Amino acid sequence: MNIISYTDDFYLNSAVRYLFSTEKELQGEAGISAGLVGTMLDYIILFNDKSPSESLMKLSVFNGFKPDDIILVISDVVPIEVITRFIRERCRLFVQSSKTKLHEWLTILKVPFGRREGLISFENKHKPLLTYTEKSFLNALRMAQTQNEFAKTAEIHRKTASTYKRSVMRKLGAHHTPQLLDYVNAKCFLQILSYL
Repeated sequence: MNIISYTDDFYLNSAVRYLFSTEKELQGEAGISAGLVGTMLDYIILFNDKSPSESLMKLSVFNGFKPDDIILVISDVVPIEVITRFIRERCRLFVQSSKTKLHEWLTILKVPFGRREGLISFENKHKPLLTYTEKSFLNALRMAQTQNEFAKTAEIHRKTASTYKRSVMRKLGAHHTPQLLDYVNAKCFLQILSYL
């Protein structure tokens, strides 16, 4: 099992490394040991939710995945529908929040793969996640930094700009405007946009 960390959260990084390096049975989880989980997972990826675009870009250029690898991604912001677009191999993938308790991460490993929630295998052809208009909105938002400035320059109603923003935030998993700006303000944002 490999741990790939893009996060600057030292606590999360060290906690995950400690939990999956021990051979003792995990407290409260009869029948599941860290060693067993380590053999079931090929990769654990810790995302930096403060700069999701950079994490996605690093993931897109990573060449270590093999077909049928089992990958656990820990991210509070980036949904599974977005992450699958950046993995080029046909892998078994599921995403958990860092706020979720460890036993909930591991319970999913007991369920056979066909019935697991959140499991999406990579497909060669993805239907575009964002429409052309939503991509244009994100580009303009990157320049303007607020939806009101975007509405003025694009000469559209503020409610229409707000609708675009809500739609994009829902699709990208951003819960607040600052999280959306974390996506948009990254240097590699234009490369990321081509995957979406």
